[in-house]
Amino acid sequence: MLINPANSYSQTNDIANNQVNDQSAIESPKTAVNKTEKEAVAANNSGDVDLSSRSQKLAAITSEFFSGKDLTQLDINQLSQRLGEYGLISPEQHAKLNSNLKSNNENAHQPSQKLSSFLNNFSNSAQAKGLDDNLTASLDNAEHILKNVNKAKEDEGFSRILDQTISEFDKFLTSEEFKQLTPADQQSFKTVSSALDIVDQITPKNLNNKQLNSYLSIAKM
Repeated sequence: MLINPANSYSQTNDIANNQVNDQSAIESPKTAVNKTEKEAVAANNSGDVDLSSRSQKLAAITSEFFSGKDLTQLDINQLSQRLGEYGLISPEQHAKLNSNLKSNNENAHQPSQKLSSFLNNFSNSAQAKGLDDNLTASLDNAEHILKNVNKAKEDEGFSRILDQTISEFDKFLTSEEFKQLTPADQQSFKTVSSALDIVDQITPKNLNNKQLNSYLSIAKM
């Protein structure tokens, strides 16, 4: 369960869950993406959003990365690449993600390490003892989210807690405490921060009201 620094709450269904019941996407996410590629290009050229194509691509992303999967650093690198290929984030957002995800192999933890395991280990280390309570809660929230994104989205207030967690991580990455970490821990925290940003970027709340209504209509089909 996600932890609200101010209040605790119980789980319920979240309307912002990204699992889309588009039948073609469910049958074959990658095939569905290929079928709508021409439509996506046309939509991009017109400056509009092809929501049917978007929903199918999000379903493909969900199937590949978020279906009960405990995310690793390698997963986030591949996920960033896939988002760029599908056009689900802007070129500027993709460049920023790639910049944060560039890892020095000598300094980074093993790419196959689960991000939730890294966060759990860090939370129980001596380095975490003096951290701010809000950041400590955000470490727990990030661990819960990245352990199973789809399940985490079922928690009540998921979007609000995700925003709080991202905000705390953004502050931490510019803090003196962060500068005192080992290069490997710094890289892992940057990967965690990027992973949270990705989850935030591909949720329906980033669409305007008209697009969101159309998106939800597709999701209910």
